[in-house]
Amino acid sequence: MNVLSILKNGDEKQRKAYQALKQLNILHDLSSYKPLLCGTIPLGINHEQSDLDIVLDTDHLDSLALKLKTTYGKYSEFSQKKTKVRGREVLITNFFFEDFEFELFAQAQNTKEQNGYLHMIIEYCLLQENPEWKKSIRQMKQNGLKTESAFCLLLDLKGDPYDELIKYGRAKKYI
Repeated sequence: MNVLSILKNGDEKQRKAYQALKQLNILHDLSSYKPLLCGTIPLGINHEQSDLDIVLDTDHLDSLALKLKTTYGKYSEFSQKKTKVRGREVLITNFFFEDFEFELFAQAQNTKEQNGYLHMIIEYCLLQENPEWKKSIRQMKQNGLKTESAFCLLLDLKGDPYDELIKYGRAKKYI
């Protein structure tokens, strides 16, 4: 799955996202953190408020926080917080650029092994097999359901949607 190619050749929102990423040069500027774009915009199941999610890998959250503040702190609604997600310390940085909210999610884990990326790969595979799901997923998201929950509903998976989607993806050999 070539996310940048999908954006570059996608619908209007995806093409605008591609331009914003290129103009900001964020994937290049953060290349030492192995950035990967994730989320619903590359999948074409986004809604008005969807953000551009980028996962990052670092063992040094504090130094990354300073770098991100120095580099992106001038942008609208810049914010950062350190918290724990699923037992791991993470840094979440948000800001707006060119009509897009960016959410940078950093933790000490290879980006290709982070749940945000794995979920997107699984969802991509499911949408390739079931393109008619796009409309239903968008509608469920408009009604307030999270992406993973919407997919689990369509798959009739019970339990924590974040865990269940990973289990499903592994069982199907998507990841």
